Amino acid sequence: MTVKFYAQRDQYSCGAVATLNILKWKDPSITYKHDFRQIKRKVKCDRDGTNTDDVLALLSKDKELKLSKLKPRLTPSRKLKEISTLNSKFEIILFEIYYWNLKTGKENGHLALIINTTDQFVKFANIVRRRNKSIDISIYSKSNLLKMLKGTFKTKTSRLEIQDIYFIERI
Repeated sequence: MTVKFYAQRDQYSCGAVATLNILKWKDPSITYKHDFRQIKRKVKCDRDGTNTDDVLALLSKDKELKLSKLKPRLTPSRKLKEISTLNSKFEIILFEIYYWNLKTGKENGHLALIINTTDQFVKFANIVRRRNKSIDISIYSKSNLLKMLKGTFKTKTSRLEIQDIYFIERI
């Protein structure tokens, strides 16, 4: 089944959009138009963003989903191996990423999804924002994912580091 993942439409609702996309992945009848406001309220999304704990609390209440956190002490290479191995079982992975603006030093948290992996590439939903528009699907090489896990992935304006990783399984 192919899921059309929704893009983030503002600067602060990544947690609500990630939650919406996970619930849509589980239940294709979920839509942005009918369900986003309610999900946004349930995860307490406001102009300051969303707390990851509120997203996890809502997803944990769903009896058809099982969440498993990847052990944070694993090396980046081991995390990459776990992501590659477990993605075929869990199908979708929620992760928290931090962006550091290289000019201002400002840090921003962001929630996004890994929706597929191959031998060489990783497909993300809602990982980057360009020109104030969110891109719903992005493809990166596994070597770039490893850099994100190490905290050494840089763009022209920021450095990215993946922090916490949650595997999500339909049960």
